[in-house]
Amino acid sequence: MKKYVIRHYEKKGKLIGHVSDQRLWFQNMKDEWIHDVYEESYIHYGKIYSVHEPFHRLSTSVTGYFQDEDTNKWIKVCNGVGDRRENEKESVFGWKESLEELIRTDLITMHLKKGV
Repeated sequence: MKKYVIRHYEKKGKLIGHVSDQRLWFQNMKDEWIHDVYEESYIHYGKIYSVHEPFHRLSTSVTGYFQDEDTNKWIKVCNGVGDRRENEKESVFGWKESLEELIRTDLITMHLKKGV
């Protein structure tokens, strides 16, 4: 009997954004962001995970599921952008309590877009 192992990839980083913006941008952990010193910014430290492709160590245009290390909440990141709005026309993702909940939302959204 063959044993299958699901391989996953992970990368440390941070999601950053202005308080007035609904989007969060992925940035490598060691990269500086000018607004790190200002209070009008969101900065979430954590890891992004993927089962599809490894992350290049310098890339910020990554796609996967990001977990905030302080709250342990999850958000989907596509091409380096996480959308923190929840249940709006443009985005149904936002922060979720569990990875399972986020993946379930992702699968439902894919089926709705395909018209299944």
